[in-house]
Amino acid sequence: MKIAIAQINCLVGNIEKNYLSIIQYYLEATKRNCDLVIFPELSLSGYLLQDAVLHSEFLREIDEALLRIANSTKGYKNYIIVGAPVLRAGKIHNAAILMGEGKVCKEFYKKHLPNYGVFDEKRFFHSRISTELLRIGELDAGILICEDLWHDDVALDLKNQGAKILIGINSSPFDLGKQDMRLNVIQNITNKTLLPVIYVNRIGADDYLVFDGGSCVVEKNSFIVQPRYWEENLIEIEYKNGSLSAFIEPYENKISENEHIYNALMRGLGDFFSKNGFDRAVLGLSGGIDSSFVAVLAADVLGPENVHCLAMPSMFSSKASFADAEDLVTKIGCNFNTIEINGVYQQILANLQNLWGDLPFDVTEENLQARIRGLLLMATANKTKALPLATSNKSEFAVGYATLYGDMCGALAPISDIYKTKLYELTKWRNILIPKDSKNPKLNLINNNIIEKAPSAELKENQKDTDSLPPYDILDTILYGLIESNLSTIEAANEYNLPLDLVKKIESMVINSEFKRKQAPPGIKISTKAPGIERRFPIAFKGLRHRQ
Repeated sequence: MKIAIAQINCLVGNIEKNYLSIIQYYLEATKRNCDLVIFPELSLSGYLLQDAVLHSEFLREIDEALLRIANSTKGYKNYIIVGAPVLRAGKIHNAAILMGEGKVCKEFYKKHLPNYGVFDEKRFFHSRISTELLRIGELDAGILICEDLWHDDVALDLKNQGAKILIGINSSPFDLGKQDMRLNVIQNITNKTLLPVIYVNRIGADDYLVFDGGSCVVEKNSFIVQPRYWEENLIEIEYKNGSLSAFIEPYENKISENEHIYNALMRGLGDFFSKNGFDRAVLGLSGGIDSSFVAVLAADVLGPENVHCLAMPSMFSSKASFADAEDLVTKIGCNFNTIEINGVYQQILANLQNLWGDLPFDVTEENLQARIRGLLLMATANKTKALPLATSNKSEFAVGYATLYGDMCGALAPISDIYKTKLYELTKWRNILIPKDSKNPKLNLINNNIIEKAPSAELKENQKDTDSLPPYDILDTILYGLIESNLSTIEAANEYNLPLDLVKKIESMVINSEFKRKQAPPGIKISTKAPGIERRFPIAFKGLRHRQ
């Protein structure tokens, strides 16, 4: 028996496009004489659906599409498994639907509904009570839907019913370390059940979630098919006498952490643009590392001809930073314009003079410059039908070292889940390696001066980020402890041998800036605690400020 794994890119809520993609892969697998074609979890609807799945009209369209898929199998002797939400007896289920011979044959419902991190499936779906086998010819298989793989009970129950293999369909999003976690889960199931596992995951991005694929086949704690990441493909395997074998050449998958992250950023940015009907980006280019990295990333994804950088110097901008910006756009080959903001800045100050009187220069004037730039950036995007990119990193977002309605303006903040220290590492990686599918295959785009100079917002004379923040290696260590590791201030100070007063100060900055993150553009989830997605705090929360 020949089985095909379809690792595809789905579009959340676009049933018609997903239907066409499913049919395309099904027909290709049929040409290859495959007896069963397996698609990922919720492949017909996309994922995360959020409240869209509660709409009865949407669910009716799902059922209509399922009937169309079933009808497409008429005249063939093979079967297809598709993931979709279904409304049955007044309850919505996350389902795997088996179709063949022109009809819907059977539906399998997800038991374990995740309710942590980005997941809130208990809000929408009902859990199944019992498990059933899928039987096609000589194949007795157990169907597990994503989270079901992370619990032993479903797999063991299916084995006791006579399953010879386990099929797991998934929409498992990317974050750092997720690949190893998944493989450990799969190997745990194979060890406990002594059954081979076919693992099917999707790729692509929807809003802030990125899916890396990693579809694979594991038997007896070894790979029949190595994980495939970051690309659509159709993988064929053979099932015979209770065992699986591959039709493909052995595949050695060696992808570094930095390459995984950059792939996630490229896929996240690319799908955000294409799935929302845009192909051009505009961003403010200061000559600093954050905006330089985002410019390179955008050119890799969209092509340099579709990237428009604006330099918007003020009286506090250094000539060196402007020269670095010019050097970068020359190397990239993207569009570039300069708009001096001094005139607008001085005019606004003059208009406010009667209101402000003799109040001294402070952060207000600094933020005003950022907000003028945000205004110009948004206006340019609006006029040219481009999407504006915000260029703040996770370190800045976390402590509020970014201006609301200023440099936080944008449709997407692609590096908002990347700490500053990691951004330096990624920049050096990108300078010496060209990512797969880059539309701007050039090396050494970001010069050493950008990488080595002291970070500065350049909003007042001789300003440095260290005027307001500890060095980024210390700041990021503290933030990782407070956010990713969820340590208390005392625990973080002890863990990293840092002054408690400094850790408390950083924690206070994180809490005080929650209102900014609530209004920030969406980012691309890279970590296990992406801003605004997985770490959710009330704006008025004061509890942590007074703890010891």
